[in-house]
Amino acid sequence: MESGLTGAGPLRGVRVLDCSTMIAAPTTAATLADFGADVVKIERPGSGDHVRRYGARHDGIGLYAKALGRNKRSVALDLHHTEAQALLLRWLPSFDIFIENFRPGTLERWQLGPDRLLAAAPHLIVLRMTAFGQDGPYRDRAGFGTLAEAMTGIASVSGYDDRPPLLPAFPLADIMAGQAAAAAVCAAAGATAVTLVDSSAPALERAVFAADRNGLSARVETRRGDAFEVFSELATEGNVFDIVVCDPPPFVRSRKDLESGARAYRKLGRLAAQIVAPRGFLMFASCSHNMPADRFRAECATGIARAGRRASLIRESGAGPDHAVHPMLPETAYLKALLYAVE
Repeated sequence: MESGLTGAGPLRGVRVLDCSTMIAAPTTAATLADFGADVVKIERPGSGDHVRRYGARHDGIGLYAKALGRNKRSVALDLHHTEAQALLLRWLPSFDIFIENFRPGTLERWQLGPDRLLAAAPHLIVLRMTAFGQDGPYRDRAGFGTLAEAMTGIASVSGYDDRPPLLPAFPLADIMAGQAAAAAVCAAAGATAVTLVDSSAPALERAVFAADRNGLSARVETRRGDAFEVFSELATEGNVFDIVVCDPPPFVRSRKDLESGARAYRKLGRLAAQIVAPRGFLMFASCSHNMPADRFRAECATGIARAGRRASLIRESGAGPDHAVHPMLPETAYLKALLYAVE
């Protein structure tokens, strides 16, 4: 597996044991690794993760496997065998997070249910990701991202009026689930409080529901309203946060919006920087097709400086391998992200 940022970043010192396969849960582990967690991935001897044989390949290596295996170390262990199960239990005390996405009941058949995992490592955070959850009428049904995209209506509102529903060209549901799970794990791993800001009441209601399902509702507060106004209110109230994540809707929907959108990113940078605690982290994301990456970076940096803060850019990223960028169409590289360490 590839090794890059492991050991640096806000999750430095956090250890993750990744027993998951395919895309959704491995996305969670990869995201944690991106932010510095030490991730060890368990794979079945011989065959390895199914994703190694999934999708496009280069020189015989699956590109999904390369992308999802970034910053991870890999070990072969067949959990069907009692000796391997005992070894896993011996490893657990040295890990902080355990990730799995087997069908419900699989870990229990192996005598590795959460009760036994937590008996071996009481501090452990256990993430279980399945299509329909661990309980409920659909718990035993198999499911992939395409099924979720169809059942949630994403396919029905995509494509063309005179043609059948259209699935996304990349694993949208898997990636959304993986990233949401990474946020839940971070909240469970140490965030004493999480404040969610959005103008959409349904979005906040769904977030509160998810927090409740994960036993985190006591730590989650919501603020409904325009982010600019809410950030100003938080600053006036004297609130500061160790990590602030800004992922607004596209400010630059067309080329004519470039200057107004640039001002909006600059303003966002200024307001967000005011509520970052000393030695905290500030992240910006953009899905504006017509905002060049260098301009996006410059405006966010200007906003931070206008707040009277100094910050170092420690990570810049964009679209993953599952989100193709055309070399002759620069606007296809519209996904952008910046992570700053604020002094």
